[in-house]
Amino acid sequence: MKKQLIEYINGNVNVVQDEFILSRERSGRSELIFVNTPGSEKPMYALWNSRKDAKAHKLKKIENDCTIEQVTPKGTGGELAYVMVMQGELENIKGLSIEASGLLLKLFSCVEWNTCRVVRKRDGAALTQQMMSDKFKIGARKLKQVIAELRKMKILRYEGRAYYIDKALVRKGRS
Repeated sequence: MKKQLIEYINGNVNVVQDEFILSRERSGRSELIFVNTPGSEKPMYALWNSRKDAKAHKLKKIENDCTIEQVTPKGTGGELAYVMVMQGELENIKGLSIEASGLLLKLFSCVEWNTCRVVRKRDGAALTQQMMSDKFKIGARKLKQVIAELRKMKILRYEGRAYYIDKALVRKGRS
């Protein structure tokens, strides 16, 4: 494999230009699409596509040992959702104020599934400082101080007009 492709697979770069082989197998109204690189025997990705609505339903990644990993769903399918707080990472954070800890706890309920983006549950819009202030009943000045503290500790980051909680700290799942 090319060095650029290996860096992309490892997550070091976001874009790579390379040659790929796309193949499909049809089954009734659906088709299974494989993404391969020239020279590799095992496909990198497999994607189910329904011709009825032309929408990708499940994306599966096939690892070297041929285990299949399914992408986390957007919803919980009626099951209760939960947030996993990584205790080891939480213990590494020293000197966090009680206000910052409280806001962080409140933000856990607003975490998006795969990205750890802080969103409004109703419509999936990224929470702004004004929305956080209204939702959690915090003054704008205090909220800015707390957000600055969380950003300084690298727990919260602002990227592309949205706040993200560090993925090492929290994960979202379903029971």
